[in-house]
Amino acid sequence: MKSRWVIALSGVTTIILVGVVTCAWRSGRLVYEGKSLNTWLEVYHDASEHSDSAARDQSIASIRKLGADVIPVLLRDIRAQDPDWKKKLLELVADQSWIHLRFTTASDRKGRALEGFAALQSSARPAIPQLSQILDDPGTDQETAQFVVLALGGIGSDAIPVLTGALTHPDPVVRYDAAMAFLSMDQITPLCVDQLLQSLQDVNSAVRFEAAMALAHFRKKPQVVVPFLIELLRTPGNHNRRHVAYALSDYGEAAGAAVPFLLELIDEPVIQDATRWALMRIDPAGAATGAAVK
Repeated sequence: MKSRWVIALSGVTTIILVGVVTCAWRSGRLVYEGKSLNTWLEVYHDASEHSDSAARDQSIASIRKLGADVIPVLLRDIRAQDPDWKKKLLELVADQSWIHLRFTTASDRKGRALEGFAALQSSARPAIPQLSQILDDPGTDQETAQFVVLALGGIGSDAIPVLTGALTHPDPVVRYDAAMAFLSMDQITPLCVDQLLQSLQDVNSAVRFEAAMALAHFRKKPQVVVPFLIELLRTPGNHNRRHVAYALSDYGEAAGAAVPFLLELIDEPVIQDATRWALMRIDPAGAATGAAVK
């Protein structure tokens, strides 16, 4: 019985390997300095993980040298889906220990696409309309939508209009990721600010929090955001208070109303450094004389 299962598994594995080789061949046609797109994406991934700036810069330059042909490959990979039979096979392989196989999953391909968009940055702006279509498609699953939002964030400011629209996406996870994506931007539009302000009323607390972080990052609307952050700071058991303190520090003196509440937390070990930093940014004169920071 076991041998029959092995034969069956081997047969299906062969089919998968043919598919993987075909996919690799298609991507492998994009070659620069003797390395395929997939290889350069792996170099980019490893260099980013190990903070190797020289290798990272080389991989980014090489991926960009491959030109516009990279974008269709990345769009294909970010939409990748594992067929049911492959999912079943992955489950079977995971349930045994005597055959060791490593498959490239749809999630792997999405991750590779994400890194490709991050490497291309604004050079990938031609992909924005198609990424927007994927995001707006009711049939798009949550994982794909998340990767698309993160890819848009990697592309940069050209994607702000689409990310602004994503703040009203039906899925709260996508709305959260959209708000977080703005943290990688150099600036945001007035329309984006207005939508982030509306997101402070989102039914999902994580979305509300991330919208506040984005607004604080750009020092927008302190008269609205500072009271919101103070309320988060005062919420018992809020595990984000450290981030809240740093967000308040972004506003500087405009967050003066937060000083009494920061002082209450100044001796709490977990957030002590964040509260002290915030106080020095918000009330520098008081911090210098010891009136604000004890």
